[in-house]
Amino acid sequence: MLPGLSIMQSVALIPLFPLLAALIITLSGARVLKSRSWMPAVIGVAISAVLALSLLVMFQRGQIVGVQYLTIYHWISSGGFSIPIGIYVDPLTSLFLAFVTFVSTLIFIYSCGYMQGDYGYFRFFAYMSLFVFFMCTLVLADNFVLLYLGWEGVGLASYLLVGYYYTRPAAREAAKKAFIVNRIGDTCLAIAIFIIYLVFHTETFSRIFQSNDLKNVGFLAAHHGTLIWIALLLMFGAFAKSAQFPLHVWLPDAMEGPTPVSALIHAATMVTAGVYLIARCMPLFTLAMPVLHLVGVVGCFTAFMAATIAMCQYDMKRIWAYSTVSQLGYMFMALGVASGTAAVFHVFTHAFFKALLFLSTGSVMHAMGGELDIRKMSGIRKVMPITAGCLLIGALALAGFPGFAGFFSKDEILSAAMNATWTWGPLLSVVGLLTALITAYYTFRVFFRVFMGDLVLPATAGMHEPSAFVLPESAHHEVSSGHASPGHADHQADGHKPTDGSAAMWMPLIILACGAALVGYLGVFGGTNGGGWIQSFLSPVHLLNGAAPPVVITPGTHIPVQAVSTLRVAPAILMGVSSALVLLGVLVAAYFHWVNRRAADAVGAALVPVVKFLENKWYIDELYNYGIVQPLWLLGQALSIFDRFVVDGVVFVIGFFPQFTGYILKSTQSGRLRYYGIGMIAGVVVVILGVLYLLR
Repeated sequence: MLPGLSIMQSVALIPLFPLLAALIITLSGARVLKSRSWMPAVIGVAISAVLALSLLVMFQRGQIVGVQYLTIYHWISSGGFSIPIGIYVDPLTSLFLAFVTFVSTLIFIYSCGYMQGDYGYFRFFAYMSLFVFFMCTLVLADNFVLLYLGWEGVGLASYLLVGYYYTRPAAREAAKKAFIVNRIGDTCLAIAIFIIYLVFHTETFSRIFQSNDLKNVGFLAAHHGTLIWIALLLMFGAFAKSAQFPLHVWLPDAMEGPTPVSALIHAATMVTAGVYLIARCMPLFTLAMPVLHLVGVVGCFTAFMAATIAMCQYDMKRIWAYSTVSQLGYMFMALGVASGTAAVFHVFTHAFFKALLFLSTGSVMHAMGGELDIRKMSGIRKVMPITAGCLLIGALALAGFPGFAGFFSKDEILSAAMNATWTWGPLLSVVGLLTALITAYYTFRVFFRVFMGDLVLPATAGMHEPSAFVLPESAHHEVSSGHASPGHADHQADGHKPTDGSAAMWMPLIILACGAALVGYLGVFGGTNGGGWIQSFLSPVHLLNGAAPPVVITPGTHIPVQAVSTLRVAPAILMGVSSALVLLGVLVAAYFHWVNRRAADAVGAALVPVVKFLENKWYIDELYNYGIVQPLWLLGQALSIFDRFVVDGVVFVIGFFPQFTGYILKSTQSGRLRYYGIGMIAGVVVVILGVLYLLR
């Protein structure tokens, strides 16, 4: 921790270092820092990472116990209503802060080389730093209002980063789509916060989660329906941010942003916010178990749906995007079967292997001149060995191959679902196993297509990756006068073969590869009672670990949880089945996309309707377009016509009569005083005669 400050004061500074970096870059990046704009960003997020990791170590050593609070100042105060700016620190907070800042630091370092020469270099790092600031604010918030501020902040930062190449129409549309879809969830979250205040008369986590009201039978009976609505609204807020069906459509299109942005959004920050929200609010979901079960069902369906779509995509980044949607589905499935620790464990491992996959893909894109179509390249391990090795480790972790990070966290979710007390839990586990098979297939479909086989390079190979940023005419003078980063210049073929890039790009890959290979063991070893470290570390947090217990209200009374299933499957058996399915998926992918690629084409030709269905993403975007977007557009056009011809017409008619009267009377304004005098006298006479008539 920082010298001269208490532990909690040092923790409170974690979000401020990225914010300070964003301010410095904004004020001086264009004219002073230029190509050195990465320095404040990397230094700021690295300091935050050191503080976050120090906090994690202190919890582990017992120097900090339980939940700690610090109120910095009272932000809003009106009568009895008060909203503080404060931090809420427990093991869940410290774990999220640790991997968010650590993985973000590696992504920032990678970006130094990847984005070098881009016209908006300084702007990119300002946005990225702002993103990390808002995510840390969200995780550290001690009340729902401050959490909502961070929630909206990551939405704003994602809008700026997804639309970073704003001169490109596809990027603008993707940014708008992400922003609009997230507004649905944000509105639900805002309404939930209002209702929470009306019910609990506070927005502060500690007062709500430790309230005696949650143990009062009369209170719970009186507010049963309201608590259900709170959980539902929180659920929809989480679904939008974490891209769950039916609000998942924005995330694949977010690939229009630079690749480091994809890694940051998909691995460590924005999309994990929904999982964090439900995990943090688990005491409220405990009182609305049907809603929690709905979370599990939707998560399971999302995992399966997104995995099937990824099978028939050809853009590497888009495949990993649907993979993210699918893996988030696993996390929500874990929450739905009352295994919050398994969900958080998978968030933790996913951060490493998904960042690794995206950054490795970025290296491929960088070396191949921006090409990402897996049909246009093959055998590139021969020219990019470091990238190939790192992506292989990420693929093994994502597929859940035994011994790698994703294997341990995914199997814990499947085991929790299979042995859940909820009737549908085993069914969710079976669907999860099928999804694991599909995941292994589409993951190694990418690896075998791109890295194995004979060397085939796209026409753009050997070029610098072209900046998607088409400079506006007004910017050309700035480039020529030195206001843009040097080296933006001509992204032309330079005669060099593709390589793994600079050390700034491949060193973060190696570190992330180590994490993707090893962090899963934290869920197996190092804990108390023979369990894993992460389970022991999160045990003080109310995450409904394992089967959901009844909600104890008072001694001797309880609200029963829906608990019907008595099926029990040994974790070792489930692990063996899962491993066999993963191995099968890898072998099938190896045959069709390495050994005999013509066979894959033949199968695709025989299953054209299925392939088209999956290529078009279950036609969900089209359904939204024809069922929602187009009707709303037509309604807008109709209202526009009504406004133009009816509303404006009425206003015109109303305004016409005074104008017409004025036009008629205009002739009486001759400017001659004698006529005005006669008129005045005539007016007085008329008034007098009128009064006399009334008084007679």
